[in-house]
Amino acid sequence: RAMFADALSRPLNNKRERHRPRAALFREAASGNAADAGRLYEVVVRNLTGRHFQLNGDQRPRDRRVSKGRLLSLVPSLPAADDPAPALPFSAASALAPDPIKHAPVTAQAAFASDSTLGDVLEFTLAYSDKAGEGFTIRVHAHSCSPLRSDVVSVGQDLSVTSMVEEVPRLIARPPAGYEETALGVYKSATRSEDLRLGELRPGDEVLASGGPREGRWLRITSPYDGWVQAETRDGYPILVEQKGRRRHLRQVIVVRPFYAGPPPKAAQRVTSLPISTLPWALPRDHPNDEARAIERAYFSARASRAERLDKEAATLRAKSLLGKAPQATLLGALATTPLRASSSPRYEHRSLLAQQLEQLRLQEQQ
Repeated sequence: RAMFADALSRPLNNKRERHRPRAALFREAASGNAADAGRLYEVVVRNLTGRHFQLNGDQRPRDRRVSKGRLLSLVPSLPAADDPAPALPFSAASALAPDPIKHAPVTAQAAFASDSTLGDVLEFTLAYSDKAGEGFTIRVHAHSCSPLRSDVVSVGQDLSVTSMVEEVPRLIARPPAGYEETALGVYKSATRSEDLRLGELRPGDEVLASGGPREGRWLRITSPYDGWVQAETRDGYPILVEQKGRRRHLRQVIVVRPFYAGPPPKAAQRVTSLPISTLPWALPRDHPNDEARAIERAYFSARASRAERLDKEAATLRAKSLLGKAPQATLLGALATTPLRASSSPRYEHRSLLAQQLEQLRLQEQQ
């Protein structure tokens, strides 16, 4: 652990030392025998917008100020997507418009700092912005004993930025006997071709697997080289073996999408009233049924005027009946057709005749 901490904290002032390969830096950081030596943190930004983001500040990893840990690699710019994703709701964006790139390039890679009191600690920030000044800030805080967690903060109203941190198993190159010199090559694609060779692993080297799927026996790695390596032999024996009992690497995946502001508002439609003659159910003028309709209207108008007159007279009788006793008025009523007791008074006879006429009118209207 002390050797690993010394390798991370030693300043790099020599120009030759600044431009060493990343594989050499990783092997130096992992040269210690501590249980957590060589633990890495990876940041992957998936830019699904049509904007080009540029890194703010120093673009070389060793010139940036890091609170805890050490930056190993850094991408200075994030190009716009070839086919920008549409603005969709957050719950359905990943399903309706997934990222077409299976293996997204690494944005930044850093090594943890080892502390005797705090353990593995890593703290740094990266800010990306476009020409309009909108962008996002990545805040890395990887410390198991702290309540703070890594996140991302967006700047602007047209961006939807999400962040997720996942654990990555720690794999070590441990090929079967006889495969040390033939199966540890790293290539640009999942093809064993000397023209595409990037380097070669050594038995015991630790690798960081990419988050994308495998292609047959081939596995993409991002450290110490960014390429493809054989994960198993043709017979099915593993070449890369997971290390048990060691804390896993961490990968922070950030997805930048256009902001979804909701469905577009519908334009208000002006409602205009149409004349009766233009309505679909209105009969046109000079229709053959106009004469029959006029006769029917006159017949019902006469009956309606007669019914109105009878209703007024019935209302007058109800008002007068309320002057008598309440039980008598309630039992008889102005329109009662079957009174509870007979009466031979002229007033009762006139009331019964009126009720019969109203009942006949109702029956005729129903027919």
